[in-house]
Amino acid sequence: SGIYDKIVSKLVYGESVSQVNQYVMGESVAIGITNKSVVFGKLQGKGIWFDIDTSLYTPIDQGIVITKYGAQNHPTQSQLLQDYLFSESAQEIFMKYGYLAP
Repeated sequence: SGIYDKIVSKLVYGESVSQVNQYVMGESVAIGITNKSVVFGKLQGKGIWFDIDTSLYTPIDQGIVITKYGAQNHPTQSQLLQDYLFSESAQEIFMKYGYLAP
């Protein structure tokens, strides 16, 4: 967006999203970039938030894996969970918390 050179000396990086959220919730930083699910969850009603223009970053693709353990020891439950995650009701929950549905 053309502001990096103006703010680079003020940037603080967290080691994880959880650490960034701690900085934001503890008010150790004036501004934080975190996932929208936290904004709609733990930070709901606190502060001001803005969406970052999607043309400024590459989205992170999420995935699901049924592990060998799950497939061998809990095949029915593993498949039910996978089916649910791709159901319309689960997609509505994802969208409620700021995720883009496939």
